[in-house]
Amino acid sequence: DSLIVDLKIKEAKKRGAKVVSINSSEIKKTKHADLWLNSNSGNSGEILNEASRLLIKNNLVDSIAANKIKNLDSASLELLKK
Repeated sequence: DSLIVDLKIKEAKKRGAKVVSINSSEIKKTKHADLWLNSNSGNSGEILNEASRLLIKNNLVDSIAANKIKNLDSASLELLKK
């Protein structure tokens, strides 16, 4: 599973994707990240939801990709409907 994720990250980066790691500790996948956000333990989900909301609000992600984000909060989903 981890190898598959690593491969998908590397493939996405080759296509120009930027990778942000949100974690309270530096993990193996952090080495692939363009940015590592060292969050407080338990805050990663909140940071991800806010980042997702901002990306959607500023039209930096399409609705198809946004719908694939698991646990995206309802406020962010409402932005997609506009």
